This record gives sequence, C-alpha cells and structure tokens, in this order.
Amino acid sequence: MMYFQSMGDAIGSDYKTIDLTVQAKYQKLTPDSMLYDTLQRAVYLGFLKNRYSEIDLKQQVSQWAMMVLLHYNDEEIRLAYTKNAPVTISWMLDLIKQRDTQYLMKDISDTLQQEYLIPEKIPDWKQYTGVQRFLEELDDPYTVYFPPTDAKDFTDAIYGEFVGIGAYIDMEKPWVLKIVKPIKNSPAEKAGLHIGDRVVAIDGKKVTEAMSVTDASHLIKWKEGTKVILSIQRDGKDAKIFDVEIVREKIILEYVSTEVFEWWDCYIDIDMFSVGVYSDFSRAVKKLAHIWWVWWNCKRYIFDVRGNPWGSLQDVLKIWNFFVPKWEKVLTVSTNNSDEKYHATASLYDEYFTWTSLIVLIDEHSASASEIFAGMIRSYHPRSTKIIGKTSFGKWTVQALKNYVNGWLLKYTIAQWLIWREQLSIDKKGITPDIEISDDPKTEQDEVLEWVKHNT
Repeated sequence: MMYFQSMGDAIGSDYKTIDLTVQAKYQKLTPDSMLYDTLQRAVYLGFLKNRYSEIDLKQQVSQWAMMVLLHYNDEEIRLAYTKNAPVTISWMLDLIKQRDTQYLMKDISDTLQQEYLIPEKIPDWKQYTGVQRFLEELDDPYTVYFPPTDAKDFTDAIYGEFVGIGAYIDMEKPWVLKIVKPIKNSPAEKAGLHIGDRVVAIDGKKVTEAMSVTDASHLIKWKEGTKVILSIQRDGKDAKIFDVEIVREKIILEYVSTEVFEWWDCYIDIDMFSVGVYSDFSRAVKKLAHIWWVWWNCKRYIFDVRGNPWGSLQDVLKIWNFFVPKWEKVLTVSTNNSDEKYHATASLYDEYFTWTSLIVLIDEHSASASEIFAGMIRSYHPRSTKIIGKTSFGKWTVQALKNYVNGWLLKYTIAQWLIWREQLSIDKKGITPDIEISDDPKTEQDEVLEWVKHNT
C-alpha cells in the first residue's frame, strides 16, 4: 500500500475514475477506504488487473493469493513465488520489478519480431533474465537499450542542445578515450582540445578498461558553469600528460557553417546530420548564393563531414535535392519485408552545384548519414567530385527509436541502405577516398584542409 500511495503526485487524480470490480465481494472495500484507493492506483499503473478475486481481507494475504491479482493468467510471464508464504514489502517490490522486466522484454521481443532487420536472429526472450543480455545475443552494436540518463544524452545530441564541454568523444578500444571532434566555438575548442587527443583522466579519475564511453560522457557533462579537468595526452603513449580545465556551458549545436577561402574555395562544414540539419544546410547554401560575387566566383565547394558519425536519414534525403535531378532514384532502403526506393523530390539541382567542382572530406569517424552524403555525391557527380581524407567507418544500417514510460529508450536496427547507382554495400568497408591524407594530431593545423586549399 505504501508503495502505490507514494505514487500519488506522479499520476494525478485520473485513477479515481476507475470502478473496481472487486467492490461487491467485500463490504469493507468501500470507495472511501485507503485499500480501495491503493488498488485504484495499482490498476491505473498497470500493476494489477481490474477483476474479481477471491481474497479474504480478514487474514494475511499469501504470495499465491497476490499472484492471482498480478499474474494475469499469462503463461509467458513466469514469476517466482512461494504458495503459502506471506506477502512482504520486499517480496512485493521484487515481484513488481520481475514482472515489469518480463513484460518489458516481451514487448521488446514483439517489437523486434515485427521490425528488426533480421528477425531470425532474435532469441527467445524467456531464456534471459535481463534486457541487456537478451539484446547482446543479437550481436548488433546498434541495437541498444538506453537507461534514462543515457537516453536523454542521446536525444539531446539528436536535437542539438545539451550542457557540457562541446566535444564528440569515442572509446577507440578499452581505456583509450579519444576526442573525435571539438564543436566549433565550444568550450572544448576554446580550451585548445584537438582531434585525436587522448583523455587519460577526468577530474583525476583514470580512464580504465572498466569505463565505457557513456561513463566518460557522464563524468564530463554536468551543470552549466561548473569546471572539469581533463588530463590529455597528445603525441602518443609516451607523450607528456597535461591538464586542461574547461568550464561547462550550454551547447546549442550549429550543424552547418560556411567560410570562403582565398582563390574562391567555398567551404561548408556539416557537423552532424541531426534532426533539422536540412534547414541549416539550405540556409547556409542560399546565404552564399545571395552574395552574388561569392556565388559566381566560387571555383570549388568543399564539404567537410569528418567526425560526423550518424544522423537523420530523412534530413540527408532532403539534402540530396541540391545534388540530384528531381525524380532521380538515389537510395534503396531494405527492411525485413520490403525494398523502398527513394527519389529526389525537389527541383534544386540546376540552381546550385551542377557547374562547379565538389570536394568531400571524410575520415574514419564519418559514418552512416555522412557516408550516404559522400557516396551519393560521388555516384551522381563522378567527374566533378573528389573524396579526400581517410576511409570512412562503414555503417549501412538504419535504426528506429522507441520510448518507454520509465524513461528508457530502445534503439534498434530496422533497415540497410544502398546508393542506387552502385548498389554496393559499404558495411565494415567504408568509402575509400580518391586521395588519402591524414591529419597530424600533434599540430594545431588542419593538414587535410590545408592540402586541399593548395592542391587539387
């Protein structure tokens, strides 16, 4: 009773409209009693089913009797109990947790059976006691169940607003935490962090094999205005370690930025293909177009998708309208039961990039949407396009998201894609650049971009 009564503030008063079917059985179970109120809350929250039950309120309730209310006659949900043992608070809480876990696993399994890319890989969920172990059997690093804090971090990144230092990080291998890319004008960039910097410790806590990239992210992120000290190693494992103090700020991502270099090279940096990036890209391109002396003099357009690890398929599809003629097929997306062909849907092709050279910069952290972007440009503009940098990551799958009321988030693989013209898979192979150049993490200079400025 105490457990369900404590949830009153969270569920409001709608539960009071529930008319319990057990009321006629027991005269003492009146609508104004605390037990009636408690059972209404439990039914509202889905812990109990609103049905007639043979429970004698004059004696202590057994675990078996409580199971009559909780079990729902669902043969798939198997809960542990002792028939004649009394109900205790700890047993009740354990039972609720066990029941919720099994219902959750059943729901996840049902979702995957309907939508997962390779349903035959899905194991029998009843053989597992936890969600994470169940999902591990898929051997799919992109199908993940995020706890509430991680779910918030993930959705914040998708929608481009969070509190932190403003840097993308990755655990290249156990205990090797690297700065993938500082965000432009972020505290991380202002503090002098470089691409490829290794983070050895966070506020004195060493990065070990036991620390995940999520753990590291939680240590780096905190309240706005607070400080974090990162111990950095820049020039390899034998280099001197130095500390960098950074004040956390609210980061609002600008997905696309532009710059005009000497000799009329127009540079467009796409930081992330997150939700809304199409609007930013469109605005940036049209801004350049409205400066007529820039637009007509631009000899080359340089698109930088280095360190761009994932993004929104729908937004990158819209960006294709700048590069591909209307109604031209651009992508095949295959699910577990169909192949869908995507076409360019707007007539922006003739207005912008048909008459100039195009350069796309990629690296080993360019993945998913950025690989679609780079592959599409080279596929449809092979004579005027060069891809420069390092071989990309190699991710050709598409994921969907499902939110749960407990704050957790399921991300799961639903499709794979192929650029229409080549119909080739880049899975684990990536996109090979036409010209391979690496940036030197020991210097502050961007060697790849500098090489492009003075060559090609």
